[in-house]
Amino acid sequence: MIRVKVARNGRELDDVFHLRWHVYAQEEGLFGGSGSVPYISDRFDAHPVCYNLIAYDGTEPVATLRLNGDTGAGLPADRYFDFSAYRRSLVEEASRPGGRPPSLGCASMLAVRRRWRHRRDIIATLFKMAAGLGLAHGTTHVIVAVAERTQGMYRRMGFAPVGERTWIEEIGDHVVPLAAPFDAFARWAFDRRLLQPHSMALLEGESERILLGAGETLFREGERGEECYMVESGLLRATRRAGQDGRELLLATFAPGDIVGELALIDDEPRSATVTAASNSEVLVLGREEFRRRLGGPHGDPDTLLRIFAERMRRMDDLALLLAYGGAHQKLLYALRSLYRAATPERRRPEVRSVTASAADIAQMAGVDPAVAQAALEWLQQTGACEVRGRRVRFLREPAAAMEEAEAPFTPRAAAAPRGEEEAKVPLALAASRPRR
Repeated sequence: MIRVKVARNGRELDDVFHLRWHVYAQEEGLFGGSGSVPYISDRFDAHPVCYNLIAYDGTEPVATLRLNGDTGAGLPADRYFDFSAYRRSLVEEASRPGGRPPSLGCASMLAVRRRWRHRRDIIATLFKMAAGLGLAHGTTHVIVAVAERTQGMYRRMGFAPVGERTWIEEIGDHVVPLAAPFDAFARWAFDRRLLQPHSMALLEGESERILLGAGETLFREGERGEECYMVESGLLRATRRAGQDGRELLLATFAPGDIVGELALIDDEPRSATVTAASNSEVLVLGREEFRRRLGGPHGDPDTLLRIFAERMRRMDDLALLLAYGGAHQKLLYALRSLYRAATPERRRPEVRSVTASAADIAQMAGVDPAVAQAALEWLQQTGACEVRGRRVRFLREPAAAMEEAEAPFTPRAAAAPRGEEEAKVPLALAASRPRR
């Protein structure tokens, strides 16, 4: 489990400064090599608007990023380039009808330990937190000065060059100046499914984030709850042990925009279920006081809580009926629809979505034999509804709809139930979300 947060106390800030030194000096040989002082910091770390983000893998610090807001004292990127022409263009643009006075932010000191550099999700989460802080501060534009070899990553986030590369002797590397309108950066950072009023209110500010691999546990039944979570990406499943044999019962699934774990913050009772990641997932963390302040306190939005609970009850109703009366086919439809809802839409073709999940993951979500889920994936591939490459599933269309609309729909009767047991006669529409009442 990876936890990403704003460094607040002395230990966390020491971790930030030492991590920079370890990556830049020891691993990359920059800033004059290894040096005798095992940390890197500068005056911008004492800037009036400064946030140092840090990612921990357990207790080990693995990545960091610094954010600064412009208060008239300059920004870190100004040390390497003259951004005055760019700033003048923003002022001129703001003077036009409907223009908005510019408020600049700057990202710098991105450092990721070599062993974790393949984890693109860690880097992406650092920048998502940057976007949330930018929202809170009313940032209009972002400037950076980055190593030339990393500029492709920033371009994918919406940045564009505003000058030529320059050799910086102090660093020992070529650096390129880039800038982006904050709106473009935010579109990259936030899934469009999260751009709802209550979701945006949670995305702003300093809330921590947790990255979960498929199968990792977020919290367990019976634990005391001090946090709740909003799903930003991926899919979570809530389960509970039932019966004398301790059989696992699926209670609910949670996709982007859903909130999970809030009941323990409201009634102070132990967790009522175990929540695990059905696929690689990212959640935003809200502590008890933060949750009450934003949603449930005197200045919060109680209507949002009512909407959350109403939607949860509808899903529980559907799932209870499905578990009681549904056969393997209906359970599989429910799981596929949940997985599609959790999959990440492609930017150019939002109807096409991708998710990391195997046939075994789908079978576990649906409570069916793995052979059933494998056969369903193969059938969906043959009909052109999805593409499967290893553990990556790319849905070209909504999978449950493809199964419902086909002239000869996939029906895994042989593997669906014990011999002699008939599949329950439940309308296929039960596997979908019911219309709002």
